[in-house]
Amino acid sequence: MKIELDTNKGPHNHIQSYAANRIVVTDRHYNTSIIVSPDQLDDSWPPRHVRELRDTHLESVLEFNPEIMLLGTGNTLIFPADDVLRPWIEATAGFEIMDTGAACRSYNILRAEGRHVVAALIMLE
Repeated sequence: MKIELDTNKGPHNHIQSYAANRIVVTDRHYNTSIIVSPDQLDDSWPPRHVRELRDTHLESVLEFNPEIMLLGTGNTLIFPADDVLRPWIEATAGFEIMDTGAACRSYNILRAEGRHVVAALIMLE
């Protein structure tokens, strides 16, 4: 699915499209779960499914110093257990949980507004 035309210039990470087993960020294709911010990207983020998500995985998102955090849970919205979410619940940044497609779209909107958003995206199956 094509999301939108990238009209922002510069080195900022922009999610161009997403589909099963693929997310395209600034002309680079990824087929694993990723963490993306406007100026950083981690393609070694381990969880393949929300069931594999641990609190340590969400702690790694905090290292990006986000203003807003988005968690994309794959094909469908699945809320992780509170103990898994604990690092985000205790953080000062806001966070939202949604399916990965919605997280990709929300990331682009917030990035275009100049917000320091970080999206942790579990790959769509």
